[in-house]
Amino acid sequence: MSEGGLFVTLLESVFGNGLGFDVVADDPDIRKDGYWFGESQSRVVVSVKPGRLAAFKKALGDHPHEELGFVTHGSVEIDGMDWGNVLTWKEKYDEAIAQLLAGTETDAALSTL
Repeated sequence: MSEGGLFVTLLESVFGNGLGFDVVADDPDIRKDGYWFGESQSRVVVSVKPGRLAAFKKALGDHPHEELGFVTHGSVEIDGMDWGNVLTWKEKYDEAIAQLLAGTETDAALSTL
């Protein structure tokens, strides 16, 4: 899991290929901010081709897991809401890191995210 939680993990996983994702929080008892941005340990994100999903689930057996959604062609959608394009998020991500490295105030750098 990345710093920034599940949302940042998903973004970082698609930055290199320009793909996106359409995901839905599966647990209504967890606040949305905690679900997407919480930095809980012991979570793993795996992308599986649709044709291999049944075999993957079989390999998991009874281990707890949840399906978040699917890969898209660049759009980012969370819980039915359009969050824009992955390229826009990549620019914001890169700018925030550059601002931090340049000594820009932390709040200003993080506000770009």
